[in-house]
Amino acid sequence: MENNRELILQRTNEFQQALNGEGIPLKVLPGAEIYLSPETPQRLANGELMTVNDQGKYLLVELPMQCVPGFTEEILFELKVRGVTPIIAHPERNLELAKNPERILDFAAKGCLMQINAGSITGLYGEKVRKTAHLLVKNDLIHLIGSDAHSAGGRCPRIREALGIVERLKPGKAKEIANYGEKVLAGKEVGPEVPSSIKGNGKGFWERLKNVFIIR
Repeated sequence: MENNRELILQRTNEFQQALNGEGIPLKVLPGAEIYLSPETPQRLANGELMTVNDQGKYLLVELPMQCVPGFTEEILFELKVRGVTPIIAHPERNLELAKNPERILDFAAKGCLMQINAGSITGLYGEKVRKTAHLLVKNDLIHLIGSDAHSAGGRCPRIREALGIVERLKPGKAKEIANYGEKVLAGKEVGPEVPSSIKGNGKGFWERLKNVFIIR
């Protein structure tokens, strides 16, 4: 069950007050990952869903790990019509998108942003996910990096390490991602350039790695 916007704002405020009370210089901003469904646009219109930093401009959406539902393109388009830019969470971990990264290119061409997991870049989710993540970085199809942190232990934030890898893969990209992040948090337009095609995704790419695909 998803937490609604009202509850997220309440808990964010409470957490911020606790941090302030302890003298911890950390600013907490509200957000949520929304499981995409046919009801998403209406729920957004009803004020139930939390956009990034409550700016009403960007919505972080999650697809199933195994497939891309048939309603996906229609719902993403409807969100854009409503003035909200969808950010697709961890597309590199979606089995169908990993097999067909051209679909990620198509989503980007239609105005969606892509947020990759830091752990995907570092190899936390397996070799196939790592290879797909690196392919997307090299082709300018990653706009944001998320920690996907669930705790300070097994799945802790590894943003710094991931950004270092991104910079080695494509010099200047880490700074660009940071700039995109600042704009998204402020509700400003990002408007990245979209490549015309994906390079380095030859016929043997999937075949070489078909036996090591791991979803966790």
